[in-house]
Amino acid sequence: MKNIMLIILFLSSVCLASGSGNDYTFPVALISSAQSVSSNWLDVGNPVEVTGYKRIGLDINLEILDSNNVRLRWVRQEASGGTDRVHIIETVGASSVAVAARYYEFSSDSDQNVSLDFNIFPINYVQLQVQAGTEGSSVAQLNAVKYFLIGE
Repeated sequence: MKNIMLIILFLSSVCLASGSGNDYTFPVALISSAQSVSSNWLDVGNPVEVTGYKRIGLDINLEILDSNNVRLRWVRQEASGGTDRVHIIETVGASSVAVAARYYEFSSDSDQNVSLDFNIFPINYVQLQVQAGTEGSSVAQLNAVKYFLIGE
């Protein structure tokens, strides 16, 4: 009986709360333990199915340590584990227009507790990735990452 109650509690924590146009999910952990950050783009957790949702929110606990310019980005996937498609932005310089991958950079040399949200409609799956612009002798780490989905 206890196992059935635990399963019901778990399912209710990730189910939709709907009814008045405010469809959303409760926060779900994307990682179960701290994840080190390197100078390469690394996946954070598994791809998240976002079909039908318009926004995704993140609650992040980031420990910078000796690393600099830690970056986060979402990549789009048509299917879980499929080909990554990086969102791009256009930057205008003094003499040229360039296209670059879009990411969010933490340039402050201090630990961060931050909430972010992103427009994700119409995408099927997203994969969060992390990278350190400069990897320190004590590498940065993500201590906790939770996400929630918003329908409206």
